Amino acid sequence: MGTYAAPGATGLCLACDGGTTDRDRDPSTPCVLCGNKTKAPGDGIGECQLVPVTAASDGGSDNIVVIVIGVVLGIVVFLVLIAAVLIRRRHRRENEATRKQLQELHERVQRKVSILGGVSEAFSRRQLRQLETPRECVTVSEQLLGEGEFGVVALGRLAIPGGVNQVVAVKTLRSHNPDEQEQFLLEVHLTSILVHPRIVSVLAMCTSGMPFMAVLEHMQGGDLKSYLKNSNPRASPLLLINVCWQLASALGFLKEKE
Repeated sequence: MGTYAAPGATGLCLACDGGTTDRDRDPSTPCVLCGNKTKAPGDGIGECQLVPVTAASDGGSDNIVVIVIGVVLGIVVFLVLIAAVLIRRRHRRENEATRKQLQELHERVQRKVSILGGVSEAFSRRQLRQLETPRECVTVSEQLLGEGEFGVVALGRLAIPGGVNQVVAVKTLRSHNPDEQEQFLLEVHLTSILVHPRIVSVLAMCTSGMPFMAVLEHMQGGDLKSYLKNSNPRASPLLLINVCWQLASALGFLKEKE
């Protein structure tokens, strides 16, 4: 440290150093320490100089920004993954609960079919396995054929690879009421074991998920009541006798199943 000394002077300190400068170049004044973002001249004489912003310092700031953005994105991705795992686990639990409910429902219906239909539970289970069909094999059109107690009946097609391919009537249960679901299954099961030429046949069922569907034989002439009501000319006595005979045949069969 010291004060500025003119060239050739004696008894005085040399030029200011150590980050200080003699700003006014006056030997009688003390050296001045340069403040923040400034530096002393190389020879320690003159005004403090601003420290230039270098490309390296800009790069450092950019790196900090990139690091912050990367950390934020990493946290977001982590939270999204956690949410996806939780949602998947919830769906898995819900699916498992639904599967158990359907299994219990089928077991209750099989026991009732065994009692009401006079068949064994083994036969009822076997009948269900034979009729259960993948949903992709059943196509349902928008043409409604009617409405039943538990749902709507629409025109459709049953197409099983290597098997049947025919026009059918598809009865769909839209209700999520457990009692109505049980009644629907019970009706379909009982109808499926009633194999008679005068009774509409159950060709397939889709009951492993919702909505339940029963695939029935399609009656091209409609139901008997509508057929007789809309017949033109009016039904002849011979036709009515034939209808009565067919009804008696079906009712006699049902009576034997009691």
